[in-house]
Amino acid sequence: MEKTYSAKWLYYAWLVLVIGLVVPFRPDFSVFIHMDLPAPSMNIQQIIPAQSVTMETGTENHQPTIPTIRWDQAGFFLWLLGTATVITYHAFKHFRFMKLLNRWCEDVTDRAIVDTLQKLKNELGISREVPLKVCPFIQSPMLIGLRRPAIILPSAAFQPHELVFILKHELIHLKRNDLWYKALVLLAAAIHWFNPVVYVMAKAIAALCEVSCDEQTLQDANFHQRKQYCEMILRLIQNGTKPQTSFATSFFGGRNEMKKRLFSILNTTKKRTGLTVFCVVLAVTLGTGIFISLNTPVESSTVATPT
Repeated sequence: MEKTYSAKWLYYAWLVLVIGLVVPFRPDFSVFIHMDLPAPSMNIQQIIPAQSVTMETGTENHQPTIPTIRWDQAGFFLWLLGTATVITYHAFKHFRFMKLLNRWCEDVTDRAIVDTLQKLKNELGISREVPLKVCPFIQSPMLIGLRRPAIILPSAAFQPHELVFILKHELIHLKRNDLWYKALVLLAAAIHWFNPVVYVMAKAIAALCEVSCDEQTLQDANFHQRKQYCEMILRLIQNGTKPQTSFATSFFGGRNEMKKRLFSILNTTKKRTGLTVFCVVLAVTLGTGIFISLNTPVESSTVATPT
Protein backbone atom coordinates (compact mmCIF):
# COMPACT_ATOMS: atom_id res chain seq x y z
CA MET A 1 0.00 0.00 0.00
CA GLU A 2 3.00 2.33 0.30
CA LYS A 3 3.01 2.77 -3.50
CA THR A 4 -0.64 3.88 -3.54
CA TYR A 5 -1.37 5.59 -0.23
CA SER A 6 0.29 8.40 1.64
CA ALA A 7 2.81 7.28 4.25
CA LYS A 8 1.31 9.66 6.79
CA TRP A 9 -2.02 7.82 7.04
CA LEU A 10 -0.36 4.40 6.98
CA TYR A 11 1.83 5.62 9.82
CA TYR A 12 -1.19 6.61 11.91
CA ALA A 13 -3.04 3.41 10.96
CA TRP A 14 -0.28 1.54 12.77
CA LEU A 15 -0.91 3.78 15.77
CA VAL A 16 -4.42 2.33 16.10
CA LEU A 17 -2.98 -1.18 16.33
CA VAL A 18 -0.32 -0.08 18.82
CA ILE A 19 -2.96 1.44 21.10
CA GLY A 20 -4.97 -1.76 20.76
CA LEU A 21 -1.96 -3.76 21.97
CA VAL A 22 -1.27 -1.46 24.90
CA VAL A 23 -4.92 -1.01 25.93
CA PRO A 24 -6.58 -4.40 25.36
CA PHE A 25 -10.07 -3.23 26.35
CA ARG A 26 -12.67 -2.99 23.59
CA PRO A 27 -16.21 -1.59 23.56
CA ASP A 28 -18.78 -4.26 24.35
CA PHE A 29 -21.14 -4.39 21.39
CA SER A 30 -22.90 -7.53 22.61
CA VAL A 31 -25.71 -5.41 24.07
CA PHE A 32 -26.82 -4.73 20.50
CA ILE A 33 -26.65 -8.38 19.50
CA HIS A 34 -29.12 -10.89 20.98
CA MET A 35 -28.25 -14.54 20.52
CA ASP A 36 -29.91 -17.51 22.25
CA LEU A 37 -27.06 -19.85 23.08
CA PRO A 38 -27.71 -23.38 24.40
CA ALA A 39 -27.26 -23.79 28.14
CA PRO A 40 -24.17 -25.76 29.19
CA SER A 41 -24.84 -29.34 30.15
CA MET A 42 -24.15 -30.40 33.74
CA ASN A 43 -22.79 -33.81 34.61
CA ILE A 44 -23.53 -35.83 37.72
CA GLN A 45 -20.28 -34.92 39.43
CA GLN A 46 -21.20 -31.24 39.28
CA ILE A 47 -24.64 -31.90 40.85
CA ILE A 48 -23.60 -34.25 43.68
CA PRO A 49 -21.09 -32.68 46.10
CA ALA A 50 -17.96 -34.64 46.91
CA GLN A 51 -18.75 -34.57 50.65
CA SER A 52 -22.01 -36.47 50.20
CA VAL A 53 -20.20 -39.26 48.38
CA THR A 54 -17.72 -39.54 51.23
CA MET A 55 -20.48 -39.68 53.85
CA GLU A 56 -22.34 -42.43 52.02
CA THR A 57 -19.32 -44.67 51.76
CA GLY A 58 -18.41 -44.02 55.40
CA THR A 59 -14.73 -43.67 54.65
CA GLU A 60 -12.47 -40.69 55.00
CA ASN A 61 -9.67 -39.81 52.65
CA HIS A 62 -6.43 -39.13 54.54
CA GLN A 63 -4.08 -39.15 51.54
CA PRO A 64 -1.47 -36.36 51.67
CA THR A 65 -2.14 -33.49 49.30
CA ILE A 66 0.57 -32.87 46.69
CA PRO A 67 1.13 -29.19 45.90
CA THR A 68 0.20 -28.46 42.31
CA ILE A 69 1.75 -25.85 40.03
CA ARG A 70 -0.55 -23.06 38.96
CA TRP A 71 0.54 -22.69 35.37
CA ASP A 72 -1.45 -19.49 34.95
CA GLN A 73 0.42 -17.87 37.84
CA ALA A 74 3.77 -19.13 36.57
CA GLY A 75 3.00 -17.75 33.12
CA PHE A 76 1.97 -14.41 34.57
CA PHE A 77 5.22 -14.03 36.52
CA LEU A 78 7.25 -15.07 33.47
CA TRP A 79 5.47 -12.46 31.36
CA LEU A 80 5.96 -9.81 34.06
CA LEU A 81 9.67 -10.63 34.30
CA GLY A 82 10.10 -10.33 30.53
CA THR A 83 8.24 -7.01 30.41
CA ALA A 84 10.28 -5.56 33.27
CA THR A 85 13.50 -6.74 31.62
CA VAL A 86 12.71 -5.06 28.29
CA ILE A 87 11.71 -1.77 29.94
CA THR A 88 14.76 -1.78 32.23
CA TYR A 89 17.10 -2.50 29.33
CA HIS A 90 15.85 0.38 27.17
CA ALA A 91 15.67 2.76 30.14
CA PHE A 92 19.28 1.98 31.07
CA LYS A 93 20.48 2.58 27.49
CA HIS A 94 18.59 5.85 27.31
CA PHE A 95 19.87 7.27 30.59
CA ARG A 96 23.43 6.25 29.77
CA PHE A 97 23.18 7.96 26.37
CA MET A 98 21.66 11.08 27.93
CA LYS A 99 24.54 11.20 30.40
CA LEU A 100 27.01 11.26 27.51
CA LEU A 101 25.02 13.95 25.72
CA ASN A 102 24.87 16.18 28.79
CA ARG A 103 28.63 15.86 29.14
CA TRP A 104 29.71 16.53 25.56
CA CYS A 105 26.93 18.63 23.99
CA GLU A 106 27.35 22.34 23.46
CA ASP A 107 24.80 24.98 22.52
CA VAL A 108 24.84 26.18 18.93
CA THR A 109 25.95 29.81 18.93
CA ASP A 110 26.05 30.43 15.18
CA ARG A 111 23.54 33.21 14.65
CA ALA A 112 22.65 32.12 11.11
CA ILE A 113 21.72 28.61 12.27
CA VAL A 114 19.69 29.93 15.22
CA ASP A 115 17.81 32.33 12.94
CA THR A 116 17.09 29.51 10.48
CA LEU A 117 15.64 27.43 13.30
CA GLN A 118 13.43 30.28 14.48
CA LYS A 119 12.19 30.95 10.95
CA LEU A 120 11.24 27.28 10.48
CA LYS A 121 9.47 27.24 13.84
CA ASN A 122 7.37 30.18 12.77
CA GLU A 123 6.50 28.48 9.48
CA LEU A 124 5.41 25.29 11.24
CA GLY A 125 3.54 27.08 14.02
CA ILE A 126 5.80 25.87 16.84
CA SER A 127 5.93 28.29 19.75
CA ARG A 128 7.76 26.22 22.36
CA GLU A 129 11.47 26.59 22.96
CA VAL A 130 13.58 24.00 21.15
CA PRO A 131 17.22 23.78 22.31
CA LEU A 132 19.73 23.33 19.50
CA LYS A 133 22.99 21.60 20.42
CA VAL A 134 25.99 20.06 18.71
CA CYS A 135 27.71 16.85 19.80
CA PRO A 136 31.00 15.48 18.40
CA PHE A 137 30.36 11.76 18.91
CA ILE A 138 27.09 11.39 16.96
CA GLN A 139 26.96 10.92 13.19
CA SER A 140 23.32 11.75 12.50
CA PRO A 141 21.02 14.61 13.51
CA MET A 142 18.37 13.62 16.01
CA LEU A 143 15.51 14.82 18.14
CA ILE A 144 15.72 13.52 21.69
CA GLY A 145 13.88 14.06 24.96
CA LEU A 146 10.26 13.35 25.85
CA ARG A 147 9.69 16.14 28.34
CA ARG A 148 12.20 18.67 26.98
CA PRO A 149 12.95 17.70 23.38
CA ALA A 150 16.11 19.10 21.82
CA ILE A 151 17.69 18.90 18.38
CA ILE A 152 21.22 17.48 18.39
CA LEU A 153 23.50 18.04 15.39
CA PRO A 154 26.77 16.27 14.61
CA SER A 155 29.92 18.35 14.41
CA ALA A 156 30.11 17.95 10.61
CA ALA A 157 29.80 21.00 8.38
CA PHE A 158 26.51 21.46 6.54
CA GLN A 159 25.50 23.59 3.59
CA PRO A 160 22.75 26.18 4.25
CA HIS A 161 20.16 24.22 2.24
CA GLU A 162 21.10 21.04 4.12
CA LEU A 163 20.57 22.74 7.47
CA VAL A 164 17.11 23.82 6.34
CA PHE A 165 16.23 20.22 5.45
CA ILE A 166 17.64 18.82 8.69
CA LEU A 167 16.05 21.35 11.03
CA LYS A 168 12.67 21.18 9.29
CA HIS A 169 12.75 17.39 9.40
CA GLU A 170 13.37 17.31 13.15
CA LEU A 171 10.83 20.05 13.85
CA ILE A 172 8.16 18.03 12.04
CA HIS A 173 9.03 15.09 14.29
CA LEU A 174 8.55 17.43 17.24
CA LYS A 175 5.24 18.81 16.02
CA ARG A 176 3.81 15.33 15.43
CA ASN A 177 4.97 14.03 18.85
CA ASP A 178 6.82 11.17 17.19
CA LEU A 179 8.95 10.57 20.28
CA TRP A 180 5.83 9.76 22.31
CA TYR A 181 4.71 7.49 19.48
CA LYS A 182 8.07 5.69 19.70
CA ALA A 183 7.63 5.34 23.46
CA LEU A 184 4.17 3.82 22.93
CA VAL A 185 5.58 1.33 20.41
CA LEU A 186 8.30 0.39 22.88
CA LEU A 187 5.67 -0.15 25.58
CA ALA A 188 3.68 -2.40 23.25
CA ALA A 189 6.85 -4.36 22.44
CA ALA A 190 7.61 -4.71 26.15
CA ILE A 191 4.11 -5.96 26.96
CA HIS A 192 4.16 -8.42 24.03
CA TRP A 193 7.87 -9.29 24.22
CA PHE A 194 7.10 -12.97 23.52
CA ASN A 195 5.46 -12.17 20.16
CA PRO A 196 7.97 -11.83 17.27
CA VAL A 197 5.36 -10.12 15.08
CA VAL A 198 5.45 -7.08 17.39
CA TYR A 199 9.12 -6.49 16.56
CA VAL A 200 8.33 -6.65 12.84
CA MET A 201 5.58 -4.10 13.48
CA ALA A 202 7.98 -1.81 15.37
CA LYS A 203 10.47 -1.93 12.50
CA ALA A 204 7.77 -1.08 9.96
CA ILE A 205 6.55 1.84 12.08
CA ALA A 206 10.09 3.23 12.42
CA ALA A 207 10.54 3.15 8.65
CA LEU A 208 7.15 4.79 7.99
CA CYS A 209 7.93 7.44 10.59
CA GLU A 210 10.90 8.70 8.57
CA VAL A 211 9.19 8.30 5.19
CA SER A 212 6.12 10.24 6.30
CA CYS A 213 8.34 12.94 7.80
CA ASP A 214 10.23 13.19 4.50
CA GLU A 215 6.91 13.67 2.70
CA GLN A 216 6.03 16.67 4.87
CA THR A 217 9.53 18.10 4.71
CA LEU A 218 9.55 18.00 0.89
CA GLN A 219 5.89 18.84 0.39
CA ASP A 220 6.55 21.78 -1.96
CA ALA A 221 10.04 20.79 -3.12
CA ASN A 222 11.01 20.28 -6.75
CA PHE A 223 12.95 17.32 -8.13
CA HIS A 224 16.32 19.06 -7.78
CA GLN A 225 15.69 19.75 -4.10
CA ARG A 226 14.60 16.15 -3.58
CA LYS A 227 17.82 14.98 -5.17
CA GLN A 228 19.83 17.21 -2.84
CA TYR A 229 17.90 15.79 0.11
CA CYS A 230 18.78 12.23 -0.93
CA GLU A 231 22.45 13.14 -1.32
CA MET A 232 22.44 14.64 2.16
CA ILE A 233 20.91 11.48 3.66
CA LEU A 234 23.47 9.27 1.91
CA ARG A 235 26.30 11.42 3.21
CA LEU A 236 24.93 11.32 6.77
CA ILE A 237 24.51 7.55 6.88
CA GLN A 238 27.80 6.76 5.14
CA ASN A 239 29.63 6.45 8.46
CA GLY A 240 26.56 6.34 10.66
CA THR A 241 25.62 3.79 13.27
CA LYS A 242 22.35 2.72 14.81
CA PRO A 243 20.92 5.10 17.41
CA GLN A 244 22.00 4.30 20.96
CA THR A 245 18.55 4.93 22.39
CA SER A 246 15.00 4.10 21.33
CA PHE A 247 13.72 7.50 22.48
CA ALA A 248 15.24 9.51 19.63
CA THR A 249 14.76 10.05 15.91
CA SER A 250 17.54 9.20 13.54
CA PHE A 251 18.35 9.37 9.83
CA PHE A 252 19.87 5.91 10.07
CA GLY A 253 18.06 2.88 8.67
CA GLY A 254 18.73 -0.55 7.28
CA ARG A 255 19.70 -1.10 3.67
CA ASN A 256 16.23 -2.10 2.48
CA GLU A 257 14.56 0.68 4.50
CA MET A 258 16.91 3.31 3.09
CA LYS A 259 16.32 2.05 -0.45
CA LYS A 260 12.55 2.40 -0.05
CA ARG A 261 13.01 5.78 1.58
CA LEU A 262 15.09 7.18 -1.28
CA PHE A 263 12.65 5.88 -3.89
CA SER A 264 9.80 7.47 -1.95
CA ILE A 265 11.60 10.82 -1.84
CA LEU A 266 12.24 10.86 -5.59
CA ASN A 267 8.71 9.69 -6.40
CA THR A 268 6.66 12.78 -7.20
CA THR A 269 3.48 10.87 -8.07
CA LYS A 270 0.49 12.11 -6.13
CA LYS A 271 -0.76 9.45 -3.70
CA ARG A 272 -4.10 8.86 -2.09
CA THR A 273 -4.61 10.16 1.41
CA GLY A 274 -5.12 6.70 2.90
CA LEU A 275 -7.99 7.84 5.13
CA THR A 276 -9.97 4.78 4.05
CA VAL A 277 -7.20 2.47 5.26
CA PHE A 278 -7.11 4.29 8.59
CA CYS A 279 -10.89 3.94 9.04
CA VAL A 280 -10.85 0.24 8.13
CA VAL A 281 -8.07 -0.49 10.64
CA LEU A 282 -9.92 1.50 13.30
CA ALA A 283 -13.19 -0.36 12.64
CA VAL A 284 -11.52 -3.79 12.70
CA THR A 285 -9.66 -3.00 15.94
CA LEU A 286 -12.82 -1.82 17.67
CA GLY A 287 -14.84 -4.64 16.15
CA THR A 288 -12.77 -7.22 17.98
CA GLY A 289 -14.96 -6.35 20.97
CA ILE A 290 -17.85 -8.17 19.29
CA PHE A 291 -15.78 -11.31 18.76
CA ILE A 292 -14.40 -11.28 22.31
CA SER A 293 -17.78 -10.68 23.96
CA LEU A 294 -19.53 -13.39 21.95
CA ASN A 295 -16.83 -15.95 22.69
CA THR A 296 -16.51 -15.24 26.42
CA PRO A 297 -18.14 -18.07 28.39
CA VAL A 298 -20.79 -16.98 30.87
CA GLU A 299 -20.45 -18.64 34.27
CA SER A 300 -23.64 -20.18 35.59
CA SER A 301 -24.60 -19.15 39.12
CA THR A 302 -27.16 -21.97 39.54
CA VAL A 303 -26.51 -24.15 42.60
CA ALA A 304 -28.16 -27.57 42.74
CA THR A 305 -29.31 -28.81 46.15
CA PRO A 306 -28.75 -32.56 46.68
CA THR A 307 -31.71 -34.64 47.85
